[in-house]
Amino acid sequence: MTASRTGHFRTPWRLALIAVCTFALVLMPAAVTPAQALNLLDKLCEGYSSCMSQGLGDGGYSSANRSSYWRMSPGPNSPNYVAFREIQNGAPADLSYGLGEANGWGTVAAAHGVVVDSTPAVGAVAWFVGSATFGNTGHVAYVEAIDGKKVTVSEGNWDGSFDWRQYYVSDVSGFIHFADVAGSSPFGALEEVSSKTPGVIHVKGWAADPDAPSGPLTVHIHANGQIIGIIANTYRPDLPKALGAGYGNYLGYEADLQFQRTGDVTVCAFAINLGLGSSNTRLGRQTVQVVSPQAFGSLDVATDLGGHRVRVAGWAADANLPAGPLKVSLVANATAVGKVTANVYRPELRKAIGTQYGDHLGFDSVITVPTSGTTRICAYAVNVGPGWSDSALGCKTITISHKLSGPVPTISGTAKAGKRLTCKPGTWAPSGVRLGYQWLRDGKPITGAKEATYKLTKTSVGKRISVKVTGHKASYSDVTRTSAKTGKVKR
Repeated sequence: MTASRTGHFRTPWRLALIAVCTFALVLMPAAVTPAQALNLLDKLCEGYSSCMSQGLGDGGYSSANRSSYWRMSPGPNSPNYVAFREIQNGAPADLSYGLGEANGWGTVAAAHGVVVDSTPAVGAVAWFVGSATFGNTGHVAYVEAIDGKKVTVSEGNWDGSFDWRQYYVSDVSGFIHFADVAGSSPFGALEEVSSKTPGVIHVKGWAADPDAPSGPLTVHIHANGQIIGIIANTYRPDLPKALGAGYGNYLGYEADLQFQRTGDVTVCAFAINLGLGSSNTRLGRQTVQVVSPQAFGSLDVATDLGGHRVRVAGWAADANLPAGPLKVSLVANATAVGKVTANVYRPELRKAIGTQYGDHLGFDSVITVPTSGTTRICAYAVNVGPGWSDSALGCKTITISHKLSGPVPTISGTAKAGKRLTCKPGTWAPSGVRLGYQWLRDGKPITGAKEATYKLTKTSVGKRISVKVTGHKASYSDVTRTSAKTGKVKR
């Protein structure tokens, strides 16, 4: 497909009349004087290769600039470049008159029947009379696209450089309509829509616009009401052969997009119109199955152990890390109280959630919470992929008792007269618990035996020894734990 052209050259028998009627259309530089500088906007690219890598082409001029066009000086300069582009658009390969320096192009063209006005058009020449910016020789550039009060142009320069940039329409002395490109809507294709990664939709295709055949275009991807914009500027050397030599190599688009949609998702692609086309164009519509990128799981157990300690147990899985392990954040009454790792062996989960998941996705840990009384314990799986946030695994409301917590003590040592036994009280909670000891002989207190160790005497021979440990802490009730008895003490 090639763009249609609408030239503004007139037939010879009308030239004289049109020269009289159109000369008034020339915008003489009342607002731009040689001493006045223009509002130069940022360059979009600079250099033939650099611009081409961004999909901003030169119409092939970089390999054809040693020739003269419209009797202009060969090489990388603005008049010869613009003449080359206008000939590509359908203007005559040679003019019956000379245009001279860029400063006079608009005046000379209008005198020979070419429309010169203040209306930009894709394919027109942006003409600048002499100014502080361009000097007395003026400047011409090729209009690539129109953006409201701005025009995007490509231009050669006398210093050998090439660039794409924008100018305000009001700063252009006039637009010379040798052979404008007819306004057309964009076209293209949505070639692929897939979702191989949970929560990610992969799209691929191309988009072109006759009003800007070198591209690039903006493509809007719609997915169930959500819109993401991407640029169609990836390398697609197959397209110029299919579309026509005037189109660039960088008209493709391919991207991985994160949409907050799962299940069956309908994806549409629209090419955003450039230039004079009438509308944006839908490039295609496809439906894809998107797996949720969010972690999931369950908080199965939350049990008060005393001493502000709570046992939490459950499991957590994520399609982005199916073998695990995940981190799980714990919250008590909206206060973060720590993280645990979900790496406990839970082989039954694979049968329930899918064989692609691992066996070690459980968690079973003891955490310390600062609250007392009614407490809401919540667990959240920490996101590891393209998910949108950490995932709630559930909440449990429990009562945190205001009591000490301690294990049953154990005794080490040999139960023999003259030997010393040692009590191992274990870890008590909360912190700061003071422990008291009382050794027992056949369950009865031994007078004065109130230390963590006890030396056996002959009195204990044939008896069984145990120890009672009592925890003390201000504002807490005392808690006592008693060890198992030893064997009978030997002589």
